[in-house]
Amino acid sequence: NLPPLELKVKPTISNLYDVFSQKISDEIEKRSPDRIVLPLSGGMDSRLILDTLIKVNLLYKTSIYTHGIKESGDVRIAKTIIEDLGLSEKFYYFDLEELSHKDLMLNYGNR
Repeated sequence: NLPPLELKVKPTISNLYDVFSQKISDEIEKRSPDRIVLPLSGGMDSRLILDTLIKVNLLYKTSIYTHGIKESGDVRIAKTIIEDLGLSEKFYYFDLEELSHKDLMLNYGNR
């Protein structure tokens, strides 16, 4: 068993945000890509990555896309963020009935 982790600073949402944001920034800087592709959803991870890209002035290199079911919460949140920031994004929607049929065929069709 490992000993408990001793932290010098009490973790807070703000600390975690800063650490995660700095890690993203460091990785992007280390790789220095010509182009960045961000799959944006309503989740906090992709939203934090977008926020970091804005802060480190790399949004101009970034292509953003969202995929999912048109009425889903993730797609609605992503669309709202894009509209509020005045950005362009590609949306790829899934038809729920078609997706369910394909899923059934993939999972059970070869038995």
